[in-house]
Amino acid sequence: MNLVIAASPEVAFPTIDTLLNSRHKILHIISQPDRPAGRGKLMTPTPVGSKYNCEKPLTEGQFSYLLNGSDLLIRSEE
Repeated sequence: MNLVIAASPEVAFPTIDTLLNSRHKILHIISQPDRPAGRGKLMTPTPVGSKYNCEKPLTEGQFSYLLNGSDLLIRSEE
């Protein structure tokens, strides 16, 4: 099965790791774009964006394009 995973929080790590080691094909891991954080407003990735090689679509069209060819979207949120 062709999967796309959309996740940002650290709580998604076990699920993503399990799916990466499964028989399924992970087409993309999608995370929210980097955002300014802290006093210096440094661009900071999400926890998932820090640990995995992720796509970070900026528009709905880019997000839709990443879903092409997938059988299932798995979404994780806190």
